[in-house]
Amino acid sequence: MKIKLLLATLLSLGLMSGCNFIKDSNTSAESIKKVVPIPDISYNDADFSNRTELIIQNGKTTQRIKASSLKIRLMDSIPSFCSSDSQPTENLFPGRLFFDYAIDLKTGDIAVGVLINECADVQYSAVFILKPQDSWRDYEIYPVQLPKENTFPDKFSSYSFGSIWHIGFVSSNLIVQHGDMSGFTRIDLFAPSETPAREYLGCTVTSWGEVQESNTCP
Repeated sequence: MKIKLLLATLLSLGLMSGCNFIKDSNTSAESIKKVVPIPDISYNDADFSNRTELIIQNGKTTQRIKASSLKIRLMDSIPSFCSSDSQPTENLFPGRLFFDYAIDLKTGDIAVGVLINECADVQYSAVFILKPQDSWRDYEIYPVQLPKENTFPDKFSSYSFGSIWHIGFVSSNLIVQHGDMSGFTRIDLFAPSETPAREYLGCTVTSWGEVQESNTCP
């Protein structure tokens, strides 16, 4: 029921087709800024192939977050012939490049998509929540866990997202649109929970593309 209600909200806001949901659509940025500091965010390079740093500026405080500092334990079976620019430490894969990002205007949380690996036209990606601490002088990192057939051994594990097209928030619900080179895309929904990483609600397919067996919702 919660998924249907959220999808109905997306449809009413006109977000399902364009998926341009970068802000919380039910919240005024001007009113929230008085309570939660909303930083200015940019990348070190506009070109995706060089986008290795996220630059967060809030007043006089500037944080430069390297993609390589965001690590996750991928539970997918990545082909053995796929090589990575950097080898995993204790099965924790470091990020390579930044995709899209979004700010939850109610909490100041930042969701950011990160490319972990790329092989044979397949991208393995992850989403992280950056929780501001002490007016962005520091932050805590929470991997967003995308479920599949097996349970997670710890909070640092997740199945991978595909190529991440858009990330956004609607009433603090995290929305991630991702897909593959065949044209398949889906939207995964994560609701506020006890941790900033949020709780998985479910997904809906937005384009089937060339249908593959793996292209289904968990």
